[in-house]
Amino acid sequence: VSAIGPYDEKNIMPKELNIDLSEGEFINIKIIDNSNNQPIPFAKIDIYLVTPFRSSSLLSNLTNEIGEVIFPIIGGKFKVLTKAKGYSFTFNQFDAKQNKEIVIKLNKEPKKGSLKGHKTLEKNVIGFYVDLKSKTNRGNISFAKENFEIIDLVPDEYELTFTIDFNDQTRIQKKVKAKVIIEPEKITEINLDEVLTD
Repeated sequence: VSAIGPYDEKNIMPKELNIDLSEGEFINIKIIDNSNNQPIPFAKIDIYLVTPFRSSSLLSNLTNEIGEVIFPIIGGKFKVLTKAKGYSFTFNQFDAKQNKEIVIKLNKEPKKGSLKGHKTLEKNVIGFYVDLKSKTNRGNISFAKENFEIIDLVPDEYELTFTIDFNDQTRIQKKVKAKVIIEPEKITEINLDEVLTD
């Protein structure tokens, strides 16, 4: 052990420092695939300590080859943010007093789709916006051109609303009556000149 700065040689720190660690002073987190229970190596783990006012970042690490990471118990409640390539992230809260062995299951991220569309715009249009919304997902594009594309959409049934701004400061907003269905790894096409709107 070394010291930096002035110190009194009479009170110099000992050359050896013994630390006793008893069982249960560490928490083991294992990350597995929810579909087959196989470990997920090199998943990113962020630990946040939960305080009465906010959650503060505590440590960050990657799981090892068998999908595990071990960290010392700080005490109290903590949250775990887990991310892995190809999987949906999770954010879970645990109590250090009750959880010493933790298993977190990740679901594979759904393969996404995209939407291609067209809307004929008049010359006095200065803004065109497209918004997709479902119960759990959303996608949008601002300042869209007549031919537009929205990518990386989670497969779902969406409501589509488009907004047009004109140079005389007027605006129209239309909602497509039919649901827009996005499927995995497919391109859904829509012509907004032909659809029924509210």
